[in-house]
Amino acid sequence: MTSHRALYVLMGLMVCVLASGWFYRTATREEIQVLSARVGDVEERVVIIGKAKAAEAVDLGFPISGRIAAVFVEEGERVSGGQQLLALDEDELRGSLAQAYATKRTEEAEYASLDAGPRDEDIEVAYAKRESARTALREAEQLLVVSALDAFSKSDDALHHAVDQLFSNPTSNPTFNYPVSESLLKTRLEAGRSAIGQTFLDWSAVLNSSLSSEKKVSTSLEGLASVRDYLALVSRAVNTLPAGTSNDALKSSITAARSVIDSSLSSLETAQKNVSVARSDVTLMDTQVSLAEAGTTVERLAVQRARIAQADAQIRTIEVRLKDVALLAPIAGVVTRQDGKRGQIARASETLVSIQSVSRLEVEAFVPEISIGKVAVGNIASLTFDAFPHESLVGSVTHIDESETIRDGVTNYKIIVSLREDSPRLRSGMSADITITTARATGAVSVPQYAISFLDGVSTIEKMVDGRRTRVRVKTGIVGADGHVEILQGVVAGDVIVLPFQEAL
Repeated sequence: MTSHRALYVLMGLMVCVLASGWFYRTATREEIQVLSARVGDVEERVVIIGKAKAAEAVDLGFPISGRIAAVFVEEGERVSGGQQLLALDEDELRGSLAQAYATKRTEEAEYASLDAGPRDEDIEVAYAKRESARTALREAEQLLVVSALDAFSKSDDALHHAVDQLFSNPTSNPTFNYPVSESLLKTRLEAGRSAIGQTFLDWSAVLNSSLSSEKKVSTSLEGLASVRDYLALVSRAVNTLPAGTSNDALKSSITAARSVIDSSLSSLETAQKNVSVARSDVTLMDTQVSLAEAGTTVERLAVQRARIAQADAQIRTIEVRLKDVALLAPIAGVVTRQDGKRGQIARASETLVSIQSVSRLEVEAFVPEISIGKVAVGNIASLTFDAFPHESLVGSVTHIDESETIRDGVTNYKIIVSLREDSPRLRSGMSADITITTARATGAVSVPQYAISFLDGVSTIEKMVDGRRTRVRVKTGIVGADGHVEILQGVVAGDVIVLPFQEAL
């Protein structure tokens, strides 16, 4: 009996405990937390890490090539803007400048002479030169005809003395008297002898006619070419004859004839070129006489003025190059590289010296893709350097790269933060924590971010209206670094916001 009573008591206690637990849980769920929408400033920030680097860094070299004559600085030295670093030897340029000035004086003297007009003695000189050119032309034309006649004579001699000894009846019914292994070659030799005979008849007729010298020369050139080709064919046949005194004599005779024909052809072509040159000289002298008689034209004076201007341009070019022999520092800073040595040949645009600024530093950092849309040029930044953890410097974003940089597989964008004031203690390479203020809302209504719920893609907040909990749609603005969100519509200052229940774990 006692055991049953104890069991009933225990069961009653368990029911009481469970009931009280259910009551406590229900009561807790019904408790709510509220707060009032506040009014204040909301700042949106991006926090990143960066490194200081020189704001200015330049690589320098000479714009011209030359031999280094002097070295004024070494690596590690501090230099000021405009300080000379290296110098090239300038002796060659000085010589070129002197020559350019002499050329200008010559052109100016020529212009003065042209502007004064022709003198009688100048016209007489032009006449004399023209007459000399005409005489030279007549002599060249006579020599050309003589060369054509000589070519015919030597060709005729080669044919009748060197070739005809190889034939029977060479002029009427030529028959080659020596054995030839190629039957076709023997036929060509015999037919060729008849043809070359006709060539000589035609050639002689032209030379003895009243035709122009040009016709006589062209016919002689054609005749020489025919004789040369035929002698090559004869040489081919003769060279197959067996060695022996008589055969060797035949071979030598043909070889000598070919040499004479080649020489005659070369002499005739040279004589023809000489006539062409002489005619050009006569044309030139005719022009000179015409210019001398007509006096200096406006166009000729313009040409001479252009030559003077060209000489002036050459002088200016050399003077500019003389300035380029001195390599100057464009900025103040530290020489981080100096490869120039005295006596060394420096190539144009070859980097010899590098300088980094020391007074002006900037900070380079990388912003992840997820945050770069918030950052803009002009954003204010607060910087704390690891070397000076208790000091804060102010800067601003001055540059954002257009292209991405992949770092550890993540897309980033490089930015530059420029300091508002130089700090002499900063060094290139120092690390800094950077807090960029990307947006700021002054006097804004805001609530904690966790007070906002998203229903079907719409931002909502639950607030107390006339003592009742009411859910309203809101329009949000920027998210502050402290977790508060700017509310643009749906909540006003003083509204009581119901915070979502957060069950304790």
